[in-house]
Amino acid sequence: MEPERRSAPCLVGRLRLEGIGVERTTAMERRQRDDVVVITTDRRFDAASAPKLKELVMETDRPEGMKLVIDVSDTYFIDSSASGALVASWRFVKRNNGEMKIAGPSQHLKSLFRLVRLSQVVEMYETVDAAVASFADKKDVTGGLASKD
Repeated sequence: MEPERRSAPCLVGRLRLEGIGVERTTAMERRQRDDVVVITTDRRFDAASAPKLKELVMETDRPEGMKLVIDVSDTYFIDSSASGALVASWRFVKRNNGEMKIAGPSQHLKSLFRLVRLSQVVEMYETVDAAVASFADKKDVTGGLASKD
């Protein structure tokens, strides 16, 4: 009979929860750029901050046709809860005939978004400016507002 082993992951998990767990505050922010809502996620986007994203997305007074950019440029970690919050946000926006885009993903996050297939339904941009501008570009192309002189 082998002696009982105590694994280090239990201790690591406890330290992780005590060090950066539920008590930490979320630094997510929501701002308006013209008619586009931009939400910046935390550096560590996980189960503790995922509900805040849903709250910020759904607090709009006019969800119909919402234009949303999720800025992940400072985010270095996303867990499954955060991925789920991104998908839930996309569904909310789509259900209301809007559009969501992601700005500033690192190579690591791009790989994750491909893995969970979020990159198949959400356009990715290098910067927030490029993502915001893409809404205007689409309007010009599809709305016939661009003119050639």
